[in-house]
Amino acid sequence: MSPSRRFLLDEIARHGYVRAADHPVHARTLRRMAADGTVEPLLGTFYALRGECRPVVLARIVCQRHPGAIVVGPAAAALTFWPDLRTQTVSVAQPRGRATSRPPFIFARRQVPPELRRVTDHYTVTSPALTALDLCDELGGDGIDQALRMRATTLDQLREALELTRGRRGNQDRRRLLLDSRDEPWSAAERLLHRALREARLTGWVANHPIPSGPTGCYFADVAFPARKVIIEVEGHRFHSSPDQLHRDRERQNHLTALGWLVVRVDWPMLANDPDAVVRLVETTLRLRRRAG
Repeated sequence: MSPSRRFLLDEIARHGYVRAADHPVHARTLRRMAADGTVEPLLGTFYALRGECRPVVLARIVCQRHPGAIVVGPAAAALTFWPDLRTQTVSVAQPRGRATSRPPFIFARRQVPPELRRVTDHYTVTSPALTALDLCDELGGDGIDQALRMRATTLDQLREALELTRGRRGNQDRRRLLLDSRDEPWSAAERLLHRALREARLTGWVANHPIPSGPTGCYFADVAFPARKVIIEVEGHRFHSSPDQLHRDRERQNHLTALGWLVVRVDWPMLANDPDAVVRLVETTLRLRRRAG
């Protein structure tokens, strides 16, 4: 390997990319590396390893190339409260200029209020509240659920972000999803459960209810009716699906039963296909607990 190629690969390993203008003596080597597929050019003057660009690298590149650019959408979520979210593109908002696509970047002309920006040393992204609302276009309420679950934002901050961006197309759907989030569901399935309980006018339930499990421990029930010591757990959603988590769920249920709680389990197909049946199950359980005293 030539010294020039080794130097460039070391720079990419250190920073995630190199800018051709910073290394004019290596310009020929960069062109050769691009020709043989080792690196790929980005926005004309930047080079990164082909197929290995992470959102943080792409965000640094686009904000260095376009001062004032703001990373939005899934890439902003990956950089803030949803690091496991996979995205093939980086959407960018600019106050001026025209909408265009320069893969892997998508540029849109859009104003982002200063209050809804998060500025780092290397890039600017939308705030978690605005990012979660933006994700409604692609992911429904999942973005809101994830942001709330990670404590990256609050319902008040989400409402403020919606108010600061009033007049945007799609805000009616975002407002509806935000209203569905008022009890802070942690998954789409929990969102359906909350909606079914509200539409049935069932009261006395609390979402994410803490239950002490020892001197320092605490369980969080998906939905609890504390007065009747009834818990409704939602199975099969993305945050409770690993084998280790399933084992912990069994241990938790045994402990809750020992503490006098009755645990009822429902899943996504039940909630999506027949929410009325779920409501009837909950009502029957509460009625039997009331009779048992």
